[in-house]
Amino acid sequence: MDRREFLHLTALGSLGAVALSGCASGGGGYVGPAPTAPAPVAPVSGKVMLGIDVLAAEGFARIKGLRCGLVTHRAGVNGLGQRTVDVLARAPGVKLVKLFGPEHGIDGDAKAEVSVKNAKDARTGLPIYSLYGATRRPTPEMLSGLDVVLIDFQDVGSRSYTYISCMRYVIEACFSLARPVRVIVLDRPNPLGGEKVDGPFLDRKWRSYVGAYETPYVHGLTIGEIARWAVATPGVLELDDAQRRRGSLDVVTMRGWRRSMTWNLTGLNWVATSPMINSSKAALATR
Repeated sequence: MDRREFLHLTALGSLGAVALSGCASGGGGYVGPAPTAPAPVAPVSGKVMLGIDVLAAEGFARIKGLRCGLVTHRAGVNGLGQRTVDVLARAPGVKLVKLFGPEHGIDGDAKAEVSVKNAKDARTGLPIYSLYGATRRPTPEMLSGLDVVLIDFQDVGSRSYTYISCMRYVIEACFSLARPVRVIVLDRPNPLGGEKVDGPFLDRKWRSYVGAYETPYVHGLTIGEIARWAVATPGVLELDDAQRRRGSLDVVTMRGWRRSMTWNLTGLNWVATSPMINSSKAALATR
């Protein structure tokens, strides 16, 4: 799959995952169900409805009665600016029991490449397990007792931003257990939009925490689309085929988002995703 085909498929709204899978799986084409396109109808508020807001609008039916872990950061908020942590903690029938933080920590104030320690959330009292400290993958002990892990990250659309790497490691850890833990990704807009794709594809031998996927540097995907492509395509994740197929991934898609939308068209307020990316303009500079 060459760059022209990749750009064409992404611009057509094929979610980029089709094109990406052809590259990652040796040209074998997309494997598994195609990602569901976000609904074209705008929500009543006039804003894009985030995955967490869609989950709430559904009455949290997907996670009621389940013991939940949440992987998130400072920008993990709903359309009203309320923390996803707090939304889930007070949701009726939802049992939020553990939190996990990536690089920069859940509060987003740790500097880049600085180790983050385990902590306790001041507001809810829930334990926070650092995924950028002694380990970058949740251990079986961390995942013990959980039925589902939710992931709510605001990405910036470039391959080197480490939240999508953290997501990959979480999916691999959940799927590799003898009793896999279900993963739910709460989708969010790509601030660069879903049509811009640029830069070289990553050579597999250079994969690392700042380059966890063999995509162009500017990939044109939402975090939910990356997750779906990674799980559906053999060879993307460090899992054998049986583990990949046995695991369960669900993506709560947005409402009202279109691929042509850059952040300023979403009607959403930008929350700093890391100390240096404190505005949507700063996010544009990462491309």
